Amino acid sequence: DGELLGVEVAPGGLNGNSPAGIIKEVAEGEGADTIVLGSPHRGAVGRTLLGSVAEAVLHGAPCETAIAPHGYADLGHGPFATIAVAFDGSPEAKAALGRARELAEASRAALRILTVVSPPVALPGAVGYAPVGMADPEKTIEEGLAAAGAAIPVDSRRLDGAPAAALAEACEDGVDLLVVGSRGH
Repeated sequence: DGELLGVEVAPGGLNGNSPAGIIKEVAEGEGADTIVLGSPHRGAVGRTLLGSVAEAVLHGAPCETAIAPHGYADLGHGPFATIAVAFDGSPEAKAALGRARELAEASRAALRILTVVSPPVALPGAVGYAPVGMADPEKTIEEGLAAAGAAIPVDSRRLDGAPAAALAEACEDGVDLLVVGSRGH
């Protein structure tokens, strides 16, 4: 038992089938607010490529999950300057925006709302294939800006392309934290 940066720490070992399963069980059993993991990879797509444990924890975690990018511990850290949030207007994105706003207010950071417009996907239907995409990206961005409020500096950006790659690229420079929602969890 000890203390790490003002946080009480109780080191120990656990046995189980998978590290991700153990992490999720402990988080649920302890009523954890947040799971924090490190990313073991670095690649051209962005600072954070998930390892198998981090990816498995993200799928079905009982609480919010933070993943520090590879090399994070080696960098000097100050308070967050810019927090980005992925926003598409869904209930999960609204929850993520609320959490990002709380974090930005607490750290006096700017908030950046990122809305990704993907190429339409054709889905089979009764009348044939109908393209599916975001109905009105500009309206979605306006909704996000309105929900962010005026207590902190807020800007928005429309991104085009595959969501994961577009978000990773948009966060490469000048973004200290990216907040995203979790579908169906």
